[in-house]
Amino acid sequence: MDSLAQISDKAGRMLLTVLTAFFGFAAMPLLMAQPGHGGWKDSCQAMFGYAPHPNVVNRILFTNLSTGPFDHVFWEFGDGDHSPQMNPSHQYNQPGAYEVCLKVWHNDSTHSCSDTFCDSVYVGIPIPCQAGFNAWPTPTDPLRWVFHAQVQGNVNQWLWDFGDGQVGSGLNIEHHFADTGHYLVCLRILGPACEDTACKLIPVISPGYHNLAGQVFGGPFPAEGAMVQLFRKVGGQYMLDRVAQTDSLGVYWFYQVLGGQFILRAREAGNSPAPNSFLPTYFPSDIHWFMADEIMLNQDYFGADISLKGLPGGTNGSGTIGGQVVYSDDRPDSLSGPAAGVDILLLTQSGHPMALRISDALGNFQFMQVNYGNLRVHAEIPGIQTVPAEVQLNPGHPVVNDILLEVQPMMVLPVQDALEQGAAVGNIFPNPTSGEAWITLSFAGAGEVQAELHDLSGRRIGSTTYTHQGGEETYMVKTGREIPGVYLLKISMDGRYLASRRVVIMP
Repeated sequence: MDSLAQISDKAGRMLLTVLTAFFGFAAMPLLMAQPGHGGWKDSCQAMFGYAPHPNVVNRILFTNLSTGPFDHVFWEFGDGDHSPQMNPSHQYNQPGAYEVCLKVWHNDSTHSCSDTFCDSVYVGIPIPCQAGFNAWPTPTDPLRWVFHAQVQGNVNQWLWDFGDGQVGSGLNIEHHFADTGHYLVCLRILGPACEDTACKLIPVISPGYHNLAGQVFGGPFPAEGAMVQLFRKVGGQYMLDRVAQTDSLGVYWFYQVLGGQFILRAREAGNSPAPNSFLPTYFPSDIHWFMADEIMLNQDYFGADISLKGLPGGTNGSGTIGGQVVYSDDRPDSLSGPAAGVDILLLTQSGHPMALRISDALGNFQFMQVNYGNLRVHAEIPGIQTVPAEVQLNPGHPVVNDILLEVQPMMVLPVQDALEQGAAVGNIFPNPTSGEAWITLSFAGAGEVQAELHDLSGRRIGSTTYTHQGGEETYMVKTGREIPGVYLLKISMDGRYLASRRVVIMP
């Protein structure tokens, strides 16, 4: 099965066709050759991508990515063979580098065009250097983008063309676009013995503020009181933006969210360290964050329904698995010591969930009455890659209580809040804190302010209500009794969400 995406300009003309080839369950990325001429016009433009066959040695799958009104193609594979097929595959006799050329053309009484593109194709050997990059808008300015080169090989020059007439150089770079639109951004890399180019069509949009809503279900019934977390994608990573709670019909709302890319996670109500009904579940219905459907929020969207994954029946074996979760020091802003409030999944070797625990104040967890077999223990933290522990239980080895999982805390991003003119929500101070902390609010009108403290698994730890008389006021946030860790303080006024602030509680 192939996945095909078409990108068009504002006049509806097709600019680029991108195809990803799927073999079984694995997606094979196409290596995209890039034409050396600039601009996308109505004339023929030759371009192709290629990928190695997943099962056949030295066989290459070619994809025609040309644009324009062409209706004839001709491939030369660099070994004396050729093909008139639109998307051919070709078997090479020997590994090596081959110069492959694609010619496209159209010719009739009213219009004619022709273009040829050639590029090196590497068969069964490493690519000397390969260009690639990641790109994302800054959270507060959708016209300013960050570009990070992702390259292979011995490279000493990184040359950027931003598609708007501006250029730059460097491994990592920022660029401010003058206006919204789709820009073909290209990175050309140079080294002592190689060069390569990678291009992406970058959608520079003004996201605006939009509403996001949906319904959470536990089985066939609405999940009342479920906590829903919204994670914003920034720089290729997901960061906690805000939280909401479902009403009696299982409905949740996120009001006036700055547009962007998001994933959602919901969990059933309650603070039990051993949930026994449903697993924390990502939209639309998966237990792992990297399998969640991503939402591109550029308009109001009210269909983000989440179906909670049910926990299987309780285990009745004779095994025991336990251990501790601690924060590693791989990230400069990381905490240290035990990691409390982390979801720990017990999985079969094939990845099916068996049970869930939440680490306690000392980072400890334990699974009792576990069936014998080969199992995996996984710490599920949204946006954070973790390595599961492999466990084998059998009659001669029924207890494993020394598992140590090193994790990073979930990342929390204070983003620009949709507040009325003149209103403001300050930052928490001091932060980190080991006792009382303070936050300043400024609103012209009076109202009831609610501050809810959530742990990073989404559970509500406590809440405080203040009566705001109008103007600027500073309020105390009580944190002294909480387990050390990272928390999210959600600020609302008269039931309307205002802002979220990250707070670190120290011993």
